[in-house]
Amino acid sequence: MVDLPGLSTTETKDSDLPQLTVADFQNTMYLNCTPDTPLYKKLDMLSQTLPLTIKDLKNIPTESAMSLIAECFVKKGCFIPYYPNLGVEITHMRHIALRPFWPRLQKNAYSFGLVDSSGRLMGVATNFDAVDFPSLPEYTSPEQQNSKHSFITQIHEYLDNLCNRAKDQLPDESQLERGAMLDKYMYGIPFNALTPSENLYVMYRLMEETHRRAVEHGFQYCMSENSHPYTQNLALFFGCDRLVTDHAHDYVNSKGEKPFDLVPEKIVVTLDLKTYPKRA
Repeated sequence: MVDLPGLSTTETKDSDLPQLTVADFQNTMYLNCTPDTPLYKKLDMLSQTLPLTIKDLKNIPTESAMSLIAECFVKKGCFIPYYPNLGVEITHMRHIALRPFWPRLQKNAYSFGLVDSSGRLMGVATNFDAVDFPSLPEYTSPEQQNSKHSFITQIHEYLDNLCNRAKDQLPDESQLERGAMLDKYMYGIPFNALTPSENLYVMYRLMEETHRRAVEHGFQYCMSENSHPYTQNLALFFGCDRLVTDHAHDYVNSKGEKPFDLVPEKIVVTLDLKTYPKRA
C-alpha cells in the first residue's frame, strides 16, 4: 500500500542541524553508509536530537496508531487529497482500510511504531506476510457500498494492477510460502508536526527497522508500493529493485474508466522489491 510522510511547514526548527535531504540518500547506499560518510554523521546527529524507541504494534494504543496512518493517507496521500468532494475522512480510512486487519497486525512480528522520549508516537509501520496480505472487506448493504468505500477499493485494485504488470519479476504467487515475502501495507508519520529533516529521518528509521525485521524472520523478499519521493528514494537506498514506475493519472480500470484522472500527471507510484541475501 502507498505511504506518505506527514509533511511539515515548520522549516526553522532544525535550522542549527545539518539538513537531511533526499539527495543525501541518492549519493550512497545503506551498505556503504559508514561512520566516515556525511550521511552517517547527519543521521547520528538526528538520532541524538530525536531519540526514538521501537515498540511492537501490540504495545501501541490502537486508536492513536490507526489515526496517525489514516491522517497521512487522507491529507497527504497521492489520491484522496485530489478528490475532496468524496468526503473521505480519517474515520473512513480507519474503518475500511485498517480496523478489519488490526488484530492480525498486532499479532505479527513485523508491524511496529516509533516513540520519542516524551512517549509521543512519531511513526507507525504496518507489514504483512504476503500470504496473509488482506483484501478490503466485501460489503453488501447500499449504505456500505458507497463512493468512499468504492474509491478506496479502486486504490487497492490499482496497486494490484501494478503487481500484475510486474508478475514476471515477482515470486510466483501460487508457489509463495509463508515467511518468503514481506509486504508493506501502510506507514504513517504525524501530520505537519515535524521538520522536513525529521520527517525524512523518521521514515528512514521505519524502513530500516522493517528490513531488519524481515531479515531477522528469514524473509527472502520485501515488496512495497511507494508514492512519495521520500519512500521512493529510500527504497533504492536500501537496495530495492524498481520494477514499475507508473503515473496513476493514466490508469484505466477494468470498466474503461480513469478513476484517478484528477491526480496530477507528475505524481508517480513505484513498485519496488528488495531481495535479501540467502542465509548460509
